[in-house]
Amino acid sequence: MPAATADDLVAIGTRLIDEVFQSWQAAQLLCHEAFHAWCDAAPAQRAGAHAAYRAALDREEAAAHDLQRVTQAARLSCDPVSRVRPLF
Repeated sequence: MPAATADDLVAIGTRLIDEVFQSWQAAQLLCHEAFHAWCDAAPAQRAGAHAAYRAALDREEAAAHDLQRVTQAARLSCDPVSRVRPLF
């Protein structure tokens, strides 16, 4: 199998960033829906709706953190200064 070219790595990185972004968007939408479900819940269902919202919020936060890490890694890999190795 031939080694990956720079174009291959760019394509893979682009797909990875797109996947992570879409995961964050989906988590954000579900969090928004869970928040509104909690706001609209009947008194007897509020505790469960709040727990569902908190879980959705945690998933959105984790997805946002993943997106931040992936985009930061992409920026570093594109920065020629960050790839300079120390001389000693």
